[in-house]
Amino acid sequence: MRLKRAWRRGVLALTVTVGIAGAAGVSVVLSEPVGATIPKPRAAWSQSADLVAMALPTSPLTMGSATRLLAMQQMQLAAPQLPGYFAENWAPFGTQRIRTIDGHEIGENECAKVDGAGIWTQQSFSGGGGQNVAIQDTFAFTSSGTAQSAYQNVVAGMSACQQITRALQASNNVSVDATVTNTVSQAGAAAWARSWTGVMGVSAAGPQTNHLYVALAGTSLIVLQFTEFPGHAAVYDVTADPSVLSIIEAGLAR
Repeated sequence: MRLKRAWRRGVLALTVTVGIAGAAGVSVVLSEPVGATIPKPRAAWSQSADLVAMALPTSPLTMGSATRLLAMQQMQLAAPQLPGYFAENWAPFGTQRIRTIDGHEIGENECAKVDGAGIWTQQSFSGGGGQNVAIQDTFAFTSSGTAQSAYQNVVAGMSACQQITRALQASNNVSVDATVTNTVSQAGAAAWARSWTGVMGVSAAGPQTNHLYVALAGTSLIVLQFTEFPGHAAVYDVTADPSVLSIIEAGLAR
Protein backbone atom coordinates (compact mmCIF):
# COMPACT_ATOMS: atom_id res chain seq x y z
CA MET A 1 0.00 0.00 0.00
CA ARG A 2 1.44 3.31 -0.91
CA LEU A 3 1.89 5.67 2.00
CA LYS A 4 2.41 8.54 -0.38
CA ARG A 5 0.63 11.17 1.59
CA ALA A 6 2.64 10.51 4.73
CA TRP A 7 5.95 11.15 3.00
CA ARG A 8 5.25 13.70 0.31
CA ARG A 9 6.02 17.35 0.71
CA GLY A 10 4.70 19.32 3.65
CA VAL A 11 1.63 21.34 2.92
CA LEU A 12 0.61 24.82 3.90
CA ALA A 13 -3.16 24.49 3.83
CA LEU A 14 -5.92 27.06 3.58
CA THR A 15 -9.41 25.68 4.02
CA VAL A 16 -12.17 27.41 2.09
CA THR A 17 -15.79 26.53 2.80
CA VAL A 18 -18.20 26.95 -0.08
CA GLY A 19 -21.86 27.18 0.89
CA ILE A 20 -24.66 25.97 -1.35
CA ALA A 21 -28.29 26.79 -0.66
CA GLY A 22 -29.93 23.97 1.24
CA ALA A 23 -26.69 22.01 1.69
CA ALA A 24 -23.77 21.84 4.07
CA GLY A 25 -20.61 23.70 3.20
CA VAL A 26 -17.87 21.96 1.25
CA SER A 27 -14.36 22.39 2.61
CA VAL A 28 -11.64 22.64 0.01
CA VAL A 29 -7.96 22.66 0.92
CA LEU A 30 -5.72 24.83 -1.20
CA SER A 31 -2.12 23.83 -0.69
CA GLU A 32 1.45 24.72 -1.51
CA PRO A 33 4.60 22.64 -0.84
CA VAL A 34 6.69 23.96 2.01
CA GLY A 35 9.35 21.30 2.55
CA ALA A 36 11.29 18.37 1.14
CA THR A 37 10.17 14.75 1.26
CA ILE A 38 11.09 13.21 4.64
CA PRO A 39 10.66 9.47 5.16
CA LYS A 40 9.01 8.54 8.45
CA PRO A 41 9.29 5.31 10.44
CA ARG A 42 6.25 3.06 10.57
CA ALA A 43 5.39 4.08 14.13
CA ALA A 44 5.11 7.70 13.08
CA TRP A 45 3.25 6.82 9.91
CA SER A 46 0.71 4.66 11.70
CA GLN A 47 -0.39 7.64 13.75
CA SER A 48 -0.74 9.89 10.69
CA ALA A 49 -3.88 8.54 9.07
CA ASP A 50 -4.87 12.15 8.45
CA LEU A 51 -2.29 11.94 5.72
CA VAL A 52 -0.96 14.98 3.94
CA ALA A 53 -2.11 14.93 0.34
CA MET A 54 0.38 15.79 -2.37
CA ALA A 55 0.51 19.51 -3.03
CA LEU A 56 -1.05 20.01 -6.44
CA PRO A 57 -2.04 23.04 -8.46
CA THR A 58 -5.61 23.97 -7.63
CA SER A 59 -8.26 25.38 -9.92
CA PRO A 60 -11.10 27.73 -8.95
CA LEU A 61 -14.02 25.97 -7.27
CA THR A 62 -17.06 26.67 -9.42
CA MET A 63 -20.65 26.17 -8.32
CA GLY A 64 -20.81 23.13 -10.62
CA SER A 65 -17.75 21.51 -9.07
CA ALA A 66 -19.04 22.31 -5.58
CA THR A 67 -22.23 20.43 -6.41
CA ARG A 68 -20.13 17.52 -7.65
CA LEU A 69 -18.17 17.55 -4.40
CA LEU A 70 -21.37 17.14 -2.43
CA ALA A 71 -22.23 14.10 -4.55
CA MET A 72 -18.74 12.67 -3.97
CA GLN A 73 -19.09 13.11 -0.22
CA GLN A 74 -22.16 10.88 -0.39
CA MET A 75 -19.93 8.14 -1.87
CA GLN A 76 -17.76 8.08 1.24
CA LEU A 77 -17.91 4.77 3.14
CA ALA A 78 -18.47 4.76 6.89
CA ALA A 79 -15.93 3.01 9.12
CA PRO A 80 -18.19 -0.03 9.77
CA GLN A 81 -18.37 -0.61 6.00
CA LEU A 82 -14.61 -1.07 5.66
CA PRO A 83 -13.02 -4.53 5.22
CA GLY A 84 -12.31 -6.33 8.47
CA TYR A 85 -14.10 -3.74 10.59
CA PHE A 86 -14.71 -5.94 13.62
CA ALA A 87 -11.07 -7.02 13.77
CA GLU A 88 -9.56 -3.62 12.97
CA ASN A 89 -12.09 -1.41 14.76
CA TRP A 90 -11.64 1.23 12.07
CA ALA A 91 -12.28 4.86 13.00
CA PRO A 92 -12.01 7.99 10.81
CA PHE A 93 -8.74 9.83 11.31
CA GLY A 94 -9.12 13.49 10.45
CA THR A 95 -11.61 15.00 8.07
CA GLN A 96 -12.18 14.28 4.42
CA ARG A 97 -9.55 16.03 2.29
CA ILE A 98 -10.46 17.53 -1.07
CA ARG A 99 -8.38 18.60 -4.07
CA THR A 100 -9.15 19.93 -7.52
CA ILE A 101 -6.29 18.31 -9.43
CA ASP A 102 -6.73 19.04 -13.15
CA GLY A 103 -5.74 15.57 -14.33
CA HIS A 104 -2.55 15.18 -12.31
CA GLU A 105 -1.33 11.63 -11.67
CA ILE A 106 -2.10 10.23 -8.21
CA GLY A 107 -0.03 7.20 -7.22
CA GLU A 108 -1.89 4.65 -5.08
CA ASN A 109 1.13 2.39 -4.49
CA GLU A 110 4.28 1.28 -6.31
CA CYS A 111 2.16 -0.27 -9.06
CA ALA A 112 -1.10 1.62 -9.56
CA LYS A 113 -1.86 5.22 -10.40
CA VAL A 114 -4.92 7.29 -11.24
CA ASP A 115 -4.67 10.06 -13.79
CA GLY A 116 -7.07 12.34 -15.64
CA ALA A 117 -9.36 13.20 -12.70
CA GLY A 118 -10.65 16.69 -11.99
CA ILE A 119 -11.56 16.29 -8.32
CA TRP A 120 -10.05 14.00 -5.67
CA THR A 121 -11.40 13.42 -2.18
CA GLN A 122 -9.65 11.34 0.47
CA GLN A 123 -10.65 9.94 3.85
CA SER A 124 -8.25 8.07 6.12
CA PHE A 125 -9.02 5.59 8.88
CA SER A 126 -6.97 4.16 11.73
CA GLY A 127 -7.29 0.56 12.91
CA GLY A 128 -5.42 -2.30 14.54
CA GLY A 129 -4.74 -0.32 17.67
CA GLY A 130 -3.43 2.61 15.63
CA GLN A 131 -0.95 0.50 13.67
CA ASN A 132 -2.96 -0.16 10.50
CA VAL A 133 -4.41 2.36 8.08
CA ALA A 134 -7.16 2.44 5.44
CA ILE A 135 -7.65 5.14 2.82
CA GLN A 136 -10.53 5.82 0.46
CA ASP A 137 -9.72 7.92 -2.59
CA THR A 138 -12.69 9.07 -4.65
CA PHE A 139 -12.13 10.61 -8.07
CA ALA A 140 -14.41 12.59 -10.39
CA PHE A 141 -13.76 12.80 -14.13
CA THR A 142 -15.15 15.00 -16.85
CA SER A 143 -16.20 12.04 -19.00
CA SER A 144 -16.94 8.35 -18.62
CA GLY A 145 -14.23 7.60 -21.19
CA THR A 146 -11.57 9.28 -19.08
CA ALA A 147 -12.80 7.44 -15.99
CA GLN A 148 -12.72 4.11 -17.84
CA SER A 149 -9.16 4.79 -18.98
CA ALA A 150 -8.09 5.54 -15.41
CA TYR A 151 -9.73 2.33 -14.21
CA GLN A 152 -7.94 0.27 -16.85
CA ASN A 153 -4.63 1.85 -15.87
CA VAL A 154 -5.15 0.76 -12.26
CA VAL A 155 -6.01 -2.78 -13.39
CA ALA A 156 -2.95 -2.91 -15.66
CA GLY A 157 -0.67 -1.66 -12.90
CA MET A 158 -1.96 -4.16 -10.37
CA SER A 159 -1.78 -6.99 -12.90
CA ALA A 160 1.97 -6.34 -13.15
CA CYS A 161 2.40 -5.61 -9.45
CA GLN A 162 4.07 -8.86 -8.41
CA GLN A 163 6.81 -8.39 -11.00
CA ILE A 164 7.17 -4.69 -10.16
CA THR A 165 7.32 -5.35 -6.42
CA ARG A 166 9.85 -8.16 -6.68
CA ALA A 167 12.10 -6.00 -8.84
CA LEU A 168 11.85 -3.26 -6.21
CA GLN A 169 12.79 -5.72 -3.48
CA ALA A 170 15.74 -7.05 -5.43
CA SER A 171 17.09 -3.57 -6.14
CA ASN A 172 16.92 -2.73 -2.43
CA ASN A 173 18.48 -5.97 -1.16
CA VAL A 174 15.21 -7.02 0.49
CA SER A 175 14.00 -10.61 0.47
CA VAL A 176 12.24 -11.19 -2.85
CA ASP A 177 9.00 -12.66 -1.50
CA ALA A 178 6.18 -10.53 -2.94
CA THR A 179 2.99 -12.35 -3.87
CA VAL A 180 0.11 -10.48 -5.50
CA THR A 181 -3.29 -12.14 -5.88
CA ASN A 182 -6.26 -10.84 -7.88
CA THR A 183 -8.97 -11.82 -5.39
CA VAL A 184 -11.94 -10.50 -7.42
CA SER A 185 -12.28 -9.50 -11.06
CA GLN A 186 -15.56 -8.37 -12.54
CA ALA A 187 -16.90 -5.73 -14.90
CA GLY A 188 -15.94 -2.34 -13.50
CA ALA A 189 -14.55 -3.61 -10.19
CA ALA A 190 -11.57 -5.60 -8.94
CA ALA A 191 -9.54 -6.37 -5.82
CA TRP A 192 -6.00 -7.52 -5.03
CA ALA A 193 -3.94 -8.61 -2.04
CA ARG A 194 -0.17 -8.15 -1.89
CA SER A 195 1.87 -9.92 0.80
CA TRP A 196 5.55 -8.95 0.96
CA THR A 197 8.45 -7.57 2.90
CA GLY A 198 8.03 -3.86 2.31
CA VAL A 199 10.67 -1.45 1.09
CA MET A 200 10.81 1.87 2.94
CA GLY A 201 9.93 4.77 0.70
CA VAL A 202 6.52 4.52 -0.91
CA SER A 203 5.50 1.81 1.55
CA ALA A 204 6.62 1.10 5.09
CA ALA A 205 9.40 -1.42 5.64
CA GLY A 206 8.81 -4.92 6.93
CA PRO A 207 6.28 -7.75 6.53
CA GLN A 208 2.82 -6.59 5.55
CA THR A 209 -0.23 -7.37 3.44
CA ASN A 210 -1.78 -4.63 1.33
CA HIS A 211 -5.36 -4.83 0.04
CA LEU A 212 -6.54 -2.65 -2.85
CA TYR A 213 -10.07 -2.32 -4.26
CA VAL A 214 -11.13 -0.30 -7.29
CA ALA A 215 -14.61 0.30 -8.69
CA LEU A 216 -15.94 2.44 -11.52
CA ALA A 217 -19.36 3.92 -12.24
CA GLY A 218 -19.92 6.53 -14.93
CA THR A 219 -17.56 9.43 -14.30
CA SER A 220 -16.62 8.37 -10.75
CA LEU A 221 -13.92 6.02 -9.47
CA ILE A 222 -13.17 4.79 -5.95
CA VAL A 223 -9.88 3.27 -4.81
CA LEU A 224 -10.01 1.80 -1.31
CA GLN A 225 -6.96 0.25 0.29
CA PHE A 226 -5.73 -0.89 3.66
CA THR A 227 -2.60 -2.47 5.08
CA GLU A 228 -2.23 -5.19 7.70
CA PHE A 229 0.93 -5.40 9.76
CA PRO A 230 1.35 -8.72 11.61
CA GLY A 231 0.13 -8.96 15.17
CA HIS A 232 -2.14 -5.91 15.34
CA ALA A 233 -5.48 -7.49 14.36
CA ALA A 234 -6.89 -10.82 13.22
CA VAL A 235 -5.79 -11.69 9.68
CA TYR A 236 -8.31 -10.48 7.11
CA ASP A 237 -10.07 -13.16 5.05
CA VAL A 238 -10.07 -12.18 1.35
CA THR A 239 -13.16 -14.31 0.69
CA ALA A 240 -15.02 -11.21 1.93
CA ASP A 241 -13.65 -9.14 -0.97
CA PRO A 242 -16.71 -9.58 -3.27
CA SER A 243 -18.89 -8.14 -0.50
CA VAL A 244 -16.46 -5.23 -0.07
CA LEU A 245 -16.70 -4.41 -3.76
CA SER A 246 -20.50 -4.56 -3.57
CA ILE A 247 -20.42 -1.99 -0.76
CA ILE A 248 -18.12 0.28 -2.76
CA GLU A 249 -20.34 -0.02 -5.84
CA ALA A 250 -23.39 0.85 -3.72
CA GLY A 251 -21.53 3.95 -2.58
CA LEU A 252 -20.84 4.94 -6.17
CA ALA A 253 -24.56 4.60 -6.96
CA ARG A 254 -25.63 7.13 -4.30
